[in-house]
Amino acid sequence: MTVFGALTAHDDDPLRAVRAALDIQQSMAGLSQSVGREMQTHIGIASGVVVASGTGSGTHTEYTVTGDSVNLASRLDDLARPGETLVSNEVRRTVEN
Repeated sequence: MTVFGALTAHDDDPLRAVRAALDIQQSMAGLSQSVGREMQTHIGIASGVVVASGTGSGTHTEYTVTGDSVNLASRLDDLARPGETLVSNEVRRTVEN
């Protein structure tokens, strides 16, 4: 999972996410060649308000985000076929403008 806009939000975070997804998808052919077998990925992108925080204990901490848009991105990722990127309607509208 990648998060755009946490700790500092930018007006173009959805566009940044879509561009990163395109770069990832395009790089898969080169990665496939370097490892000697076909590699594909599927990506889901959603945008919205999340709760971002550190969690854990004194011996192990992680940074995590939770919220409806995180869940939507996960569902879109699950629905995407290999080599496909699915975006939420909100991301699509934002990127089209």
